[in-house]
Order: sequence, then C-alpha cells, then structure tokens
Amino acid sequence: MTQTSKVLGMFIVGALLLTATASAISQDQKETFIGLMISAGGFDSGSTERLTMDVQNWTTEAEVQKLIRILAEGGMEALIEEMRGMNAGYIRGRGTLRWPLDVAISVQTEQGRLITLVTERPMSFVEAAYDPIMSRENAFGYIEFLLGEDGKGQGVVIEAARIRFRNNTVEVESLWNSPHILNSVRKTK
Repeated sequence: MTQTSKVLGMFIVGALLLTATASAISQDQKETFIGLMISAGGFDSGSTERLTMDVQNWTTEAEVQKLIRILAEGGMEALIEEMRGMNAGYIRGRGTLRWPLDVAISVQTEQGRLITLVTERPMSFVEAAYDPIMSRENAFGYIEFLLGEDGKGQGVVIEAARIRFRNNTVEVESLWNSPHILNSVRKTK
C-alpha cells in the first residue's frame, strides 16, 4: 500500500523561497542536531532511537535548483548520481556507524526554521538481491523537521523514500511504512 507523505518536499521548499533565507546561513556553517525517532509502523512500531544529524555544508539555492532540473529531466537515477558528488554531513543512530548526508537545506518560514536532509539510503545485499526494483524506487532517506523560536522542534523521518517530479511538483513518498515521528529535536552546536 502506498502512502504519500504529507511533508513538504525538500526541493519545493528550496525552489519557492527567496535567496535571502539561504544567505542567512553560510554554506560552510556547521551545525549539529539531535532528535528522538519514534517508529510509526511496521514490526518495530513505538520503538525509539536517538538520531544525531551533523551538517557540515548547507546546500545552496543554486544547487537545489540544479537538483530539481536534473530530477525533472533525468529522473531519480540521474538525481542519485548528482547527489553522490555532494557532501552535506552525516547522520547516525545510537550505536551505529555514521551515514553520509548528501543534501541539507535550511529555510526560515513564518512557523520557524525548516530543515530538510536527504541521502541515498544504505541497502543491504539481501534487500537489493530480493527486490532490486522496489529497493531502487525507494532509494532515499529523508528527514524534515521544524525548529520553533524556542530552538525545539519536531518532524518526520522516511527511511525508504521515493522522490520524483510529477505535474511540475516534486513529490516525496514513503512506500514501506508510515513516516517515523521525529520529536525533541534541538540544535546542540
């Protein structure tokens, strides 16, 4: 069963908002965020895991525009290839190795600061061998959270997301489970 995520797509946010917001954060400004991911579906529903998100390089508006164009013209595979050359930082869970982040976007909205993080997600050999088509269609890890003026926030984590361009819109879908809830998010440095 397909469940379309109700979160704003990272590319939509980057494409529609003004550059004044992007210039407020230097591309090389490093920031670290932590949050508590609560599983919302599947066999581990209700379990929690602490996530640490280290942003070392923020994605510029020009880079976001380029990614949108690549997705629209070349599809998901072309987007993955382009993202592999990017380096935004790392994400890690408790007791796990860190995984590279390819895209990190920060946008100031009326509700607060919207952070979007995207990566090509890790896949096990068994997953890739068992269902390679489904695995490639869900090739992204996607995190989005909103920090309020108090510096605290919440959002979503999609472990296996599909990102595609349809009807002049970038869509982010979670095809396996419901998006996980990301609570108690805060900036640590």
